[in-house]
Amino acid sequence: ARWGLTAGSTWLLGQKVTGDQHVPQGEVSFRVPLQGSTGESLLRRSQTDDGVIGWLGEGCLARPGFRGHSYVQGVLLSWPDGRVSFQWDRSQDSVVYEMLDF
Repeated sequence: ARWGLTAGSTWLLGQKVTGDQHVPQGEVSFRVPLQGSTGESLLRRSQTDDGVIGWLGEGCLARPGFRGHSYVQGVLLSWPDGRVSFQWDRSQDSVVYEMLDF
């Protein structure tokens, strides 16, 4: 993993509401560093020509049963139509998330 969760740092965490065979319910599916422990910004932003905004982060990969889980580089994406997704690698599809009203 590129960043470590250190004491005093601030992260955006995507927690699994429903689990699957690899990453169970309640575990962190992706994470994006916002601020380091000394207050420095860790956000790394990019934007595509079609208006998609991305922030560098890490996504959880695991073998069945959450064995050998680790975090690899990925991108949190915000689409012009309001959708949000996380893409583990530029060569993979994005996982699109739905906003829930509580």
